[in-house]
Amino acid sequence: MFGKFPGSNRHKVISGNKGYGKSSSWYSVFGHVVVGLVDSVIPRTTEGDANLGISKKIVSSWKKKNIFDKNTNDKLYKLFNGRIVGIGSGDVKKGEIMKKIEEDREIHKKIKESLWIRPKRLGKSSKDSEGEDEIDKADIEEFEDNWKRCTHPLDVLDWTQLRKEQLKSYYDRWMIN
Repeated sequence: MFGKFPGSNRHKVISGNKGYGKSSSWYSVFGHVVVGLVDSVIPRTTEGDANLGISKKIVSSWKKKNIFDKNTNDKLYKLFNGRIVGIGSGDVKKGEIMKKIEEDREIHKKIKESLWIRPKRLGKSSKDSEGEDEIDKADIEEFEDNWKRCTHPLDVLDWTQLRKEQLKSYYDRWMIN
């Protein structure tokens, strides 16, 4: 079906003819849009320069396999004219590099900030005349009452209850998944 070696003559089975060329399925699907597609992958920007090397390899592979006609191949190779394949074409200015570094730094900082845990304030807060947050007295009293109840030393029953909750949490987390 595919020949003696992996990959040999696979195109004949896929396209249903003896070769690639215009009548192959590749050409019928991509022939009319391939130049625009490759052009959108390698725009004349630094992002396009990053895709230049692999795109040229793909287009060369298409040419070797004769997937597209000569006219389409010529149009594809014209997209690469005058462009240097590789890192650092030399036309990137130091200002652009520093701007990109600063943008990446800001993005990283925002990601880190979103991971920080911010404590919630008790109750509703209102702005006083100086613009500072003011917490209701009822919230302060409630906090102090809870604090007094919770600050006494733990006895054996408290430690036993904590251990049961810890084991239940461990079981729920690790045994259910």
